[in-house]
Amino acid sequence: MRRLLLTIAVIAAPLAAQASVVTDAFTSFWALGDSLTDDGNLPLAGFAAGHPGAPISPVAGQAAYYAPGDVPRFSNGRTFAEYIAAEFEAAGRPAGNLAYGGAEAAEPAVPGDPTPGLALQRQQLSGASASFGSRPLVSILIGANDIFAGLASPDPIANTLTAAIRAADAVAETANVLGTQGVRDFLIANLPDLGATPAFALFQPQARFLASAATSAYNARLAANIAGLQAGGLNVIDLDIFGQLNGILANPAAFGYGNTTLPCLFPDPAVAGALGQAPVCTDDQSLSWLFFDAVHPNLVAHARFGQAALERIEADLAPIPLAGSLPLLLTGLGAVAVLRRRRA
Repeated sequence: MRRLLLTIAVIAAPLAAQASVVTDAFTSFWALGDSLTDDGNLPLAGFAAGHPGAPISPVAGQAAYYAPGDVPRFSNGRTFAEYIAAEFEAAGRPAGNLAYGGAEAAEPAVPGDPTPGLALQRQQLSGASASFGSRPLVSILIGANDIFAGLASPDPIANTLTAAIRAADAVAETANVLGTQGVRDFLIANLPDLGATPAFALFQPQARFLASAATSAYNARLAANIAGLQAGGLNVIDLDIFGQLNGILANPAAFGYGNTTLPCLFPDPAVAGALGQAPVCTDDQSLSWLFFDAVHPNLVAHARFGQAALERIEADLAPIPLAGSLPLLLTGLGAVAVLRRRRA
């Protein structure tokens, strides 16, 4: 895995000059969220023990994709926020990731919580304010676990949409509170269509419609909240993860994907066997299968999301787009697909 991460870092190197626009404008970068952002803060074994049945990667299968010393994530490589953080670190500017797998947007702040929710993450971020500098940038991507909790409740129809709205409101509240503490710039991402993930499209088709409806409700409320934050004087850059993923699903071959329905890691070997699949996909398949597990995208998708985030930030800073940056990255990522990785 280390070799693969280094390879993608080399591929992204031509973008460093463009990304410097971001690090010239902002003095630090901080990421809040859940497993779609977590860069290794939460040990997977601990999360699995405390959340039986949660739709996450099997620990044994996940470990096979990481060399000794690498920090496991809820994917087979870096999450999207790490690509942004890398630019700040390369420029000698502070960057921090306070996201935790399993975190919910609307859960209360409980000191010592092994999966700190957004409120507790915000409090922890406030404690790092001495490192903000004059213009910090804060990324927020969270809300899926709130929806999962609603879907798993005794009355999912009544609770799931409510959970989605509360989660979107919690994001706005977090931005407003941080705004009073000197943070004026935010990158806020919407959710991918949860109903399109294997967790629901393949394993729980009876809940697929509700998962998609909750995603839409969350994203609509979030968009309205972002407009309100902007009207209140905050600079909020929106990141359309929903559109990014749907674009891939609409034409997977164009993005180098050979499979968008099966996960690389199955939640249950028996289920994999029933579908005629191995419990864990091959190394090569892990690069061309969109979903690493039942709900999390693979490292190539995260790299795309990270590049999309950098381009959105750059566009907000400079109206003239930087032509050719995305094709450069995608061409390089295509080359990665031919690599053969050795397992530790």
